[in-house]
Amino acid sequence: MSHAASQQHEENPQLARLLDYCRALAGQHALPLADDFRPRDVRWALGWISLIDVLDRGADFRFRLFGTMCQSVYGLDLTGKKLSEIERCGTFTGLRGNYEEVVNLRRPALKFVTFLWANGSEIGFERLLMPFVDREDEVCRILIAADCGMAEQDAIIVRGIGLPTMIQSGTSLLT
Repeated sequence: MSHAASQQHEENPQLARLLDYCRALAGQHALPLADDFRPRDVRWALGWISLIDVLDRGADFRFRLFGTMCQSVYGLDLTGKKLSEIERCGTFTGLRGNYEEVVNLRRPALKFVTFLWANGSEIGFERLLMPFVDREDEVCRILIAADCGMAEQDAIIVRGIGLPTMIQSGTSLLT
């Protein structure tokens, strides 16, 4: 990991460890191959990981996996759902721009977001978005690892009822 990336992750060793894993998978290539990702290698982070399939070069996205801790915090499982379906319900607006950014720029990004529920509850997250490529070197998947800095049971207590609104609060592109 570069010194700048290490500094960005000083407060979040779990995301730094995951970024190091992804970079090791990439080897001498710019991005890791999606086929090389092995969930068993990152068991320690699986609850907070989501895998997003890139459909039609970014025209849409499908949640291949929505981590169990993500499910607990949001109160729903997005596994198998397309982003376009979720957007039609008026929820999780803003995700498309995050996903398109890492697909188009072909670089990992660190996002700082806050989710706000109707009752005023809010949870801030640090999210690592890591693009993966297929054998033709097209971005075909995005690994997302989220960390809200609290245990799952505490996050569940803090969360509100229903679905939250995402408030974008910052981005760092990683090299």
